[in-house]
Amino acid sequence: MQPDAKSEVSVRETSSRAANTWLLSPVAAVGGLLFGYDWVAIAENFPNRIRNVGMSLAVSSLWMASFFLVCPIHLLNHSLGPAVTFWIDAGICVLGFAFIRIRLPENNGKTPEEIEQALT
Repeated sequence: MQPDAKSEVSVRETSSRAANTWLLSPVAAVGGLLFGYDWVAIAENFPNRIRNVGMSLAVSSLWMASFFLVCPIHLLNHSLGPAVTFWIDAGICVLGFAFIRIRLPENNGKTPEEIEQALT
């Protein structure tokens, strides 16, 4: 008995949607949960008297770091392969997480001036 062409197409569409959802969910989670944290941390950690200069330097540093992190990915992927490139990127992420965990103080309910006291 031949499978119905219409049911075969719907199975393919359903499995394609499931695969896309499975692949894009982590990207959406990282984008929604982590990428906004940089901007919040930058905005909260400068006292009012130096906020303009501090945020300007911090945002410029963030963009430069992003540029230098993303630019060599294509070259590394071709020279070392995708697996090694992924592990290098994962290592950079772990180092960044450790740096934030160690150096960035908890600032829940604190004023920027209190945070400045904690950092000095």
